[in-house]
Amino acid sequence: MEKLLKLRDEMKEDLLHADGSVEDDTKMTYGQGFLLYAFSEYVRATGSEEARRYADMTYDYIENECKEGNYYLENARGTGSSNGAITEAGNLSMNTHIHILEPMTCYFRIRHDACVEESLVNLIEITARRIYDTEHHHFVMFFNDKMEPLPGEVSFGHDIEGSWLLTEAAEVLEKYGADKARAEKLLEEAKEVAINMVNFTLSHGMDTDGGLFDEGHEEGGIAVPNKVWWVQAEAVVGSVNAWQITGDEKYLDSALKSWAYIKAEIINGPAGEWFASGKNSPDEENSHLLCGPWKCPYHNARAAFEIYERCEALEK
Repeated sequence: MEKLLKLRDEMKEDLLHADGSVEDDTKMTYGQGFLLYAFSEYVRATGSEEARRYADMTYDYIENECKEGNYYLENARGTGSSNGAITEAGNLSMNTHIHILEPMTCYFRIRHDACVEESLVNLIEITARRIYDTEHHHFVMFFNDKMEPLPGEVSFGHDIEGSWLLTEAAEVLEKYGADKARAEKLLEEAKEVAINMVNFTLSHGMDTDGGLFDEGHEEGGIAVPNKVWWVQAEAVVGSVNAWQITGDEKYLDSALKSWAYIKAEIINGPAGEWFASGKNSPDEENSHLLCGPWKCPYHNARAAFEIYERCEALEK
């Protein structure tokens, strides 16, 4: 019962009561990003003009209510806990920015307007030049309100995920952007950052069994030894992306090694879905559930789609 009550308390944020009344009116910025992502993908899949209108409305909301200068706040202005610090010293994060970069990329596929192009350029530049640590080749996780980096651990999963999200964003910008010269330069920059981050991640975060640890120390060593489900999925896509950029077979071998770990330690056999962490891993911190507030078929399904689409493109 104690575990159930703990789960209930953790789920209160961002949920409604059964009668539709609001439990917590916090509008997390990255939650708005996933709305933009969903509407944009629905437009790509169906051509729905209604979904396009919702995508446009969500984009406007993000740009007007979730942004301060060039940077994206943790929560929409004037909602819930407002923008209280997410750490003792800072209130801007890597996580929010890369999960706005991600849907902005998808939105630019369906809306090639100049304002969207500038939003995407801004996010690519922030990711490659502020969030990316050029000295140590990983993402900084947290920042103060001036977007100055704060000390902390390294998130191997976000680094290898961000490596391909950044590349994808720059590729989409090059394809649809009006300023081709700028887009080409940003794509080259994105590819360099991506390879540097994949190299750092694989050399510092991957175990001999192919599982990728959750977090590490910048100077070396593992901070959080969990081999979390979504981190393994991103290791596959990030490694394949690095192979496509460089042609170096070692990255493809790394992807296959990660997939072997997933099959052996993560996939829930004939019942389906993935475990929250590898069976040979310490308990995953956020959820012991196959599906829950922080566990769903997102990263693993997306990884499958990504590999399928990349193989299709190579076969053409």
